[in-house]
Amino acid sequence: MRVQWFFLCLFPVIASLFAVWTPAYRSNPVNLIAGHEILSIFNHANTGLDLQTPSTVFEDREGHYWIAVGANLYQYNEKQNKWKAIPITFEQSSPLYRIETINQTADGSLWLAASHPGFSGQLLSAIDRNGRRVAERPIDSGPEAFSLKSDVSFVFQGHGGREWVIFRSKSKSFLTCFDGVKWSASIELPVFVVGGGLSGCEDKDGGIWLGVNFEVWTLDRKNLKWTKWDKPPVLDSVHRTYEDRHGRLWFAGSEDFVAICDKDMNSTATYKFTDYLPSSAKVTNRILAPFLMNPTFSINSMYQDKSGQIMIATNRGLLVVANDEKRWSFVNLENTVLQSNLITTLFEDSAGRIWLGSSGGIVVLKP
Repeated sequence: MRVQWFFLCLFPVIASLFAVWTPAYRSNPVNLIAGHEILSIFNHANTGLDLQTPSTVFEDREGHYWIAVGANLYQYNEKQNKWKAIPITFEQSSPLYRIETINQTADGSLWLAASHPGFSGQLLSAIDRNGRRVAERPIDSGPEAFSLKSDVSFVFQGHGGREWVIFRSKSKSFLTCFDGVKWSASIELPVFVVGGGLSGCEDKDGGIWLGVNFEVWTLDRKNLKWTKWDKPPVLDSVHRTYEDRHGRLWFAGSEDFVAICDKDMNSTATYKFTDYLPSSAKVTNRILAPFLMNPTFSINSMYQDKSGQIMIATNRGLLVVANDEKRWSFVNLENTVLQSNLITTLFEDSAGRIWLGSSGGIVVLKP
């Protein structure tokens, strides 16, 4: 996973040299992506900023958009059509930091979670909209305290702006959250988080789902009881967890399997998503094959649009799954006007528009 993460950071440079995974032609391009009309395209040509491979897009409560690209953070004011870079300084001066998530808590603070290939966890920092840090002290979460700089294993976002944090203390792992007012009492995890394949999700009922150590655990917050999900054997480490509009949970493994289950864990479906890719999307790059344990397919983001179809962002293109899961289609440079085959993030803003980030920039789609 670290090797794949490293090459994801270097993808823009490698792609320009070797034309990796991007055919030089487009057959019958249309102004639609997965049935959605293209409203805007943002890239270096019209913003002056490096918007290649954004890891996340976020809209704050004032309607400003925040885009993270590696260790760089940009803000977009749509009303003024103005872009600006927000200077962010991490603990060490390194271009290899990658901002993974952005969230805004009830107090207005913006929380950034960043990872680094030389660091086993994540670095968590809170800033105001000008980029000034607002949280530096150790956090008191009940009987346990932790540092945002060194003890955070993983961060994920909940409903209402809650910021969920898994942290390490005294050879144990704990879960806590910040709601913008105070930190909740820490809850001990049933396993010690050793890193790799981490994912988290707060469902609409407030339940917590964690993919840790090649296992999936769910927490009933009413009785603070953890339950282990007997996941399908083909699903190894779970590095993406997503709840769709029907309340089903989607789990993506580190390679090419997706599992779907309902909240009572009684119904499960598993798909090998590479079975639905065209042969052109499975072409091996000879130069990178020894390093990426080729063929490598990764799911970077999942999103369900208002029509019910699931959009899955991969490093080979966009996989689109119909609401009934019986019809699958694949979108890439060959059949649409995507900016690149490497899709890194999907985000729905307050107007219902879909922001699709790729190694070629950002495309905004009509709901």
